[in-house]
Amino acid sequence: MHTFPIVRSFAPLVMGSALAVGACSSSSSGSNRGVGGSSESGGDVTAGGSHAGGADESGGSSTLLDPVPSPGCNTVPPTDGPGTIQVGDTAREYILRLPEGYDGTTPNRIVFAFHGAAGSAVQVDNGDPPRSDLEPTGPYFGIKDQADQRTIFVAGQALGSWDSSGTSDLDYVRALLDSFEDQLCIDESRVFAAGFSMGAIMTITVACNLSDLFRAVAPMSGALPGNCPADGQHIAYWASHGTNDTTIDISQGEAARDEFVQRNHCQTDTEPTEPDGCVSYLDCDPGYPVDWCPFDGIHQPPPFSGTAIWGFFSQF
Repeated sequence: MHTFPIVRSFAPLVMGSALAVGACSSSSSGSNRGVGGSSESGGDVTAGGSHAGGADESGGSSTLLDPVPSPGCNTVPPTDGPGTIQVGDTAREYILRLPEGYDGTTPNRIVFAFHGAAGSAVQVDNGDPPRSDLEPTGPYFGIKDQADQRTIFVAGQALGSWDSSGTSDLDYVRALLDSFEDQLCIDESRVFAAGFSMGAIMTITVACNLSDLFRAVAPMSGALPGNCPADGQHIAYWASHGTNDTTIDISQGEAARDEFVQRNHCQTDTEPTEPDGCVSYLDCDPGYPVDWCPFDGIHQPPPFSGTAIWGFFSQF
């Protein structure tokens, strides 16, 4: 398994492009994902605080790794919008959003977003709230409105609900990533996932099983899945949970958090981080922070989801 270098109710989709894949094997085989030297330009890490990977001992400036271009650079991209991909015998749906001005030559971050049990890819793409009595989050839980113009977004679509105890949805995620790496200019060392509720559990499933492919995750109101191998590798981890959540109790979010505190070899002590109320665990493996954001709320994405998650992702 590759270890990254140290650095500071469903609405049918209107079919667009179709991606074809064969066997859904992990793209980590034979991949150069995560390989790269230090950036020539270097510079200061301005997002995410002093716990960003690659910071010096004083928490100051950091040199980020060069991007790792995917084979899809300099190729004609798939159509922006809804599409399908064949995973085994099943046609799976998704929505792809390319940044404005995408040119196919500059490696982009890619963020996978997973909807809740009663939601859909369309809901995530539109930025609709998970329930009608809640405020909208903005597209992709508000992350897309904060992101730069070098970030690709993908809204995944479950088959009913996410399969957090088996492998079918992990095969789906692998297949999407494999195909997008072949058809888009992606930075293979900067692949991210975020999700809410069952989508958060799917996000944690990715963290548990695909840490060789994903750099960081951001589950909101989640819990540990049944499929979380004890020998999993470290991955940068940001999570939020409402203190008044009666759907998934905050204790389940805390248990998931503690799993990654252990995996990332953090201390149990914390320090405050942004936004107010969030904490960052101390002395995690360099480049693999764990941030925890409890907030006064129910079963919902936090009001600060977009800014906080983008701040976390963009430090890598």
